[in-house]
Amino acid sequence: MNKGRHIFTEWMKDGIFDDGQSFYHNTFVRFSLLAVFILQAASFIVLGFFVRSQQSIIILHYNVYFGVDLVGAWGQIFMVPSIALVFVITNTFLAQWFYNQKERVASYVLLLASILVSLGSVFACVSVAFINY
Repeated sequence: MNKGRHIFTEWMKDGIFDDGQSFYHNTFVRFSLLAVFILQAASFIVLGFFVRSQQSIIILHYNVYFGVDLVGAWGQIFMVPSIALVFVITNTFLAQWFYNQKERVASYVLLLASILVSLGSVFACVSVAFINY
């Protein structure tokens, strides 16, 4: 029985139960962060390309039932991707912390949530750009 404990502790020292990868070397993490980076860049690029600076107010939100329900200055249009970027950065730091705590599932869930937030940001930015174009 003592020999079994010794082998187990040796395995723990050698890292057999740990995959030995850091957060940024994990394939899923890299894919998630690349997808989030591309989606966030797309949000800012769509708004920067289609919405020009102007003195008049622009439509910030359109509802199918009520029509235009939020208007504002052109600079306010970048609030949606900026808030999404704050959520993504927060989720990435939390995912890294959970990953280092050996809570891989929680880390992966946070990274998937970051992808969904970024995807929602792209849809919102495209729809606002389409309304104002």
